Amino acid sequence: MQPDEILASACAGAGLTETGVCAYDPALAHIPTRARSRIPEGCRSLVVAAIPYYTGAYPHRNLARYALSEDYHDLCMARLERLCAALRERLPGDRFAAFADISPFDEVEAAVRAGVGVRGENGLLINPRYGSYVFIGEIASTAAFTPAASGGGHCLRCGRCRAACPSGALGEDFRRERCRSHLTQQKRLEDPEQQAQVAAGGYAWGCDRCADVCPMNREARYTPLPEFYRNICAVLTQTNLEAVLAGRAYAYKGAALLRRNLALISQPGETAPAILATKGATEYGDHHPGTVSGI
Repeated sequence: MQPDEILASACAGAGLTETGVCAYDPALAHIPTRARSRIPEGCRSLVVAAIPYYTGAYPHRNLARYALSEDYHDLCMARLERLCAALRERLPGDRFAAFADISPFDEVEAAVRAGVGVRGENGLLINPRYGSYVFIGEIASTAAFTPAASGGGHCLRCGRCRAACPSGALGEDFRRERCRSHLTQQKRLEDPEQQAQVAAGGYAWGCDRCADVCPMNREARYTPLPEFYRNICAVLTQTNLEAVLAGRAYAYKGAALLRRNLALISQPGETAPAILATKGATEYGDHHPGTVSGI
């Protein structure tokens, strides 16, 4: 088998269907992180995977959709390492290194170049099948896989995400210091205006407003990957926080930050539901559920 055929077979075996390749460009590896040292010497290709995570609307959630499941870093790396193992076995003369989020690469740009989606006005990658409800993973390799013929394109540029952003973070340039998702992750939140933004957002972690209104998410499909349906927690509370925290993407920020956010968004008479159970992936199937925002 040729390298491209081996890659296609290995991706299918790892359950990663939304994959593409872009030629390795050192300019993509501009994010300062120690992970940069893992890029193989003589790297020639980046295999980029859009890993879908949408598991349901959960209209009453107080966590961003990407944080409902167990820690996505672990879930994505498990899939990517499975792919790496298959490639190492079939292409023993080449080297492969997996990255997911903790990555030196401009992941959205790499994914666009690899043809697995387009860049939205909110800066998110939008995949044709799964919308912006995807994580991005990369495998840097010395193998000379064939790059995508025409990676590029753009979203509808309808402006709905910019109009819906309640804090004005999405202007001509992204203003991170105004983004509600960014604010929920800040150790210090002493500015009363910033505190008011978190309180008004109603999220203990993150924000989904720009994704909720995106018309390119209306036909987004549920993830077919069963690990994202395990131990879903859609509502974080002061009561269930300690039980839920371990093994979540937001755990590294610590309980104190989350308790602060919960205090800011709390409403009188709230209850404290336990971790929510969900249907299995096989019950959802690989189909689009209609409007996925729940709004």
